Amino acid sequence: MKVRFDFVTNSSSTNFIIGCKEELTKEKLRQAFRVQRYTPLSVITDSIMDLIFDSAEKKTKEEILEGYAGIPEECEKVFSRGYDHLYEVTLSTDDTSTPEGRLEAYLTYTVLDAETDGFIMESIMD
Repeated sequence: MKVRFDFVTNSSSTNFIIGCKEELTKEKLRQAFRVQRYTPLSVITDSIMDLIFDSAEKKTKEEILEGYAGIPEECEKVFSRGYDHLYEVTLSTDDTSTPEGRLEAYLTYTVLDAETDGFIMESIMD
């Protein structure tokens, strides 16, 4: 469970923890989620991958754990891979006035876990 130390609103949020052997790229996300390019749904899937990539903040293990009372099971799973590159993605329902904001709000209620050789992403729900 995430412990908030700042002002709390009525919004919901979720975090995704990503571990990679190499730096995170949009192409790595596409490969991990098996996103096909130039298909009828590619506009939506590209928007999801863009949102995740643009929201990803590179952090150390210690920085990721600062906001948690304990070590979430999902974090342990990512950390156990021993990857050099760790990222945290935080999405919320704060702004639904734009299409991007509505997509972000939708994804706060979605479990997006993936694992491939050299990549892992786990959802941590509040």
